[in-house]
Amino acid sequence: MGSISILFCLGVVLGCVRSKEDPCDTCTNLVKSFNEGLEKTAGANFGGGNSDWEETRLGSFATSETRLVEILDSVCERNSHSCNTMLEEKEEVLEEWWFKEQQNNKNLQIWFCENKIEVCCPKNTYGPKCKECPGGVEKPCSERGSCLGEGKRSGSGRCSCDQGYQGDICDTCVEGYFKNELEDGNCTKCHYSCALTCHGPGKLGCDKCKAGWNMTEEEGCQDIDECEIESPCEGGKYCINTVGSYRCENCDAACADNCTGAGPESCQSCAHGYIRPENSTTCEDVNECAENATLCEKGTYCDNVPGTYECKVCDPACGTACLGEGSQGCIDCAAGYQINGTSGCEDIDECQSSPCTDENEECINSPGSYECNCKPDYNREDGTCVPIPEEEEDDEPTENSNADENDPTPSPNDTHTDSAHDEL
Repeated sequence: MGSISILFCLGVVLGCVRSKEDPCDTCTNLVKSFNEGLEKTAGANFGGGNSDWEETRLGSFATSETRLVEILDSVCERNSHSCNTMLEEKEEVLEEWWFKEQQNNKNLQIWFCENKIEVCCPKNTYGPKCKECPGGVEKPCSERGSCLGEGKRSGSGRCSCDQGYQGDICDTCVEGYFKNELEDGNCTKCHYSCALTCHGPGKLGCDKCKAGWNMTEEEGCQDIDECEIESPCEGGKYCINTVGSYRCENCDAACADNCTGAGPESCQSCAHGYIRPENSTTCEDVNECAENATLCEKGTYCDNVPGTYECKVCDPACGTACLGEGSQGCIDCAAGYQINGTSGCEDIDECQSSPCTDENEECINSPGSYECNCKPDYNREDGTCVPIPEEEEDDEPTENSNADENDPTPSPNDTHTDSAHDEL
């Protein structure tokens, strides 16, 4: 079987990172991949020529060396060092199963991983000697946890219990849980009103109550309404009861100091700028602007806000006074504006009356006024719009510009004497 050895040795990549994978996991994955190879090659054959010759020379393809080579060639990933190493070391064992044992031992996982190379253990056993997990192989860890190292030749075999369970075989409840006989003895979490321990379900099952709860004989733990006993909140806040506790919230801005709840209707007294009208239980905002028309100076208007007022500057379109924001709040209009029945003071377009009469001027309207500017390509000089001078082009002739380029007669400046030529 040297050819098989060469094939899977080629699958080992030099310098690959060694894996810390457990040998049982490596073997299990190898067997899984081997079985997948069996399925892929189940319908294959080498027909296409003399089938009698193939049957004689190759034997049955189902158990042939050719099929085994094809499966082993792809059973390990190229970069899986652990798989390729195990395949190389245990080649002869796999050949033994393939040629001699597969008919009587169909389960390769048990025959190869558990019995022959002894890297795995039967289900619910662990360790070098495959001991039974705590609680036995039928119900390890009382079926309420997992056995560490189960199925492998490693691991402590200790039970890692599910949430709510504890003990060597996970058969008791942790603090905060109780054994619920109505649910096959499963551990059920205590009611949230219980202080640590309980003996049954709900509020009646608590051994003691948490802070914020009071034990009653009839109903068990009941929430304490801290707000009814004595308000624990400081001045300017009101109390809201919550499950097992409470919280403090700020009183409404309309309240002077304390309150009994949310909103201006809960104020015990009204803050400055608010008043409680007769036959009313709510603190209402005082409209200072309506009560006193002279609160703000000339050129400003009074704007009422909760609890007070503000003086704001009138719109530029207004003349001497206004009653509100924008040009629609103007009492009279500033110069350059006129009253419009729907929008208050609006800008007068002075340019419609053609106020710019000088030559080459044009009128530009602006809010409340206008300007007389020179037209494009004109500048104002001494109060008059004059054309902007055009830039003059340089038309002066350059030196020798009139010389005939075809005239062979050189000019005095072009005269050149070649001394070497003259000597000849």
